[in-house]
Amino acid sequence: MSRIGPFGDACQSLGMMDDREELRRRIETLEKLVAEWMTRNRELTEHNCELTERNRELTERNRELEAELARRGKRYRPKANTPKRPQNKPDRRRKEFRRHGGTTRPDPPDTENAIVHEVELDSCPLCGGELEATGECDERFVTDIPEPKPETRRCRESWSPTSTPPTTGSRRQNNAA
Repeated sequence: MSRIGPFGDACQSLGMMDDREELRRRIETLEKLVAEWMTRNRELTEHNCELTERNRELTERNRELEAELARRGKRYRPKANTPKRPQNKPDRRRKEFRRHGGTTRPDPPDTENAIVHEVELDSCPLCGGELEATGECDERFVTDIPEPKPETRRCRESWSPTSTPPTTGSRRQNNAA
């Protein structure tokens, strides 16, 4: 027996169903869809919370960097791709932190051409006291490198009057002609 709604037989012609089994199947399908959508909604809500937290962290970092730039002033330009030195390491440029002891030249061999300068001091250069003959002395070598002596050389080339003179080098004149 079919039911007649407020619109009469028009409900049946529009494809409305009166069958309870068909309605149950449609309800189950819709419940599955709602469950999937709720699961997806939960996932998107969690992702949104993660993005909100990341946005908050980046906003805070941006505020810190802007404050640092304001502190450094207008003219500050950071060097690109320069890693910062850790602050807890000592400054190796200062003498007490250097690892390399440095190098010196070896003493030159004694030669007959060496000029010896004996320096006689009246008093100690450090404390100003009297000097005693101990037989020990401090010796250092100074090597003077003479200035190079410029030499001017003139080179002449000859060639046959019938041949063409070379065009490379300085300007040349044919003296044979």
